[in-house]
Amino acid sequence: AKSLDRRPDVVLSDMAPNSMGVTVTDHDRQVVLSEAGLNLARQMLVPGGTFLTKLSHGKSEREFKDQMKQSFEVVKLVKPKSSRPDSNEIYMLGLGFKKTETTD
Repeated sequence: AKSLDRRPDVVLSDMAPNSMGVTVTDHDRQVVLSEAGLNLARQMLVPGGTFLTKLSHGKSEREFKDQMKQSFEVVKLVKPKSSRPDSNEIYMLGLGFKKTETTD
């Protein structure tokens, strides 16, 4: 694998666990993957950068949004037009990465 010559402007996480068919369990597993993506973004992004991660509606959605707000100026939920209206699938978008000494 070749290393990057510079820090990326965008980190995109489209990771998803294999579905167990149990909504609460699937949501928890998705949040764990999103948190891993957020940790990677915090290590790699340039100041002002963007992070987008797949998520699903559920009990940990607000907590994860609060985590993102610590690192991004703007955090919002987005649902692609390609996603079925009845699907729990959403994306959380973080704009304006706030690089700090603790995120190096």
